Amino acid sequence: MKTTIRSQMPVVSREWQKAEGTRQKSVERYSRWKSEERRFKQNSEDRRKIRIQQAEYQNQKAESNMQQSEGRRQKQKRIDHHHHCPPDLDQVWTYSSDFSHLLTLSGAFYRCIQIYQTPS
Repeated sequence: MKTTIRSQMPVVSREWQKAEGTRQKSVERYSRWKSEERRFKQNSEDRRKIRIQQAEYQNQKAESNMQQSEGRRQKQKRIDHHHHCPPDLDQVWTYSSDFSHLLTLSGAFYRCIQIYQTPS
């Protein structure tokens, strides 16, 4: 009986070592997989944060552009309002036949009148 156990001992020990090696490899494989998974989650979280930051930046940029274009639009409205001649200049002429009164109007309006002034 003792001899049998002794003769089987190296086999058992070899089997145990093989199993231990397999276990060690699977632990290493699992830990490597776990670290890769953690890295992937971190990377995807970082990518998500970057996408959010980019979207916020784009929104701010769009809002800024909208405000700028609105400001330009308002400025253009003011310019158009001051520089465009009134639609019915004849009425203006008939309303204010006194030339000195026309000179007291805004410069832009006076320029319009000069341009459209009919030679007498």
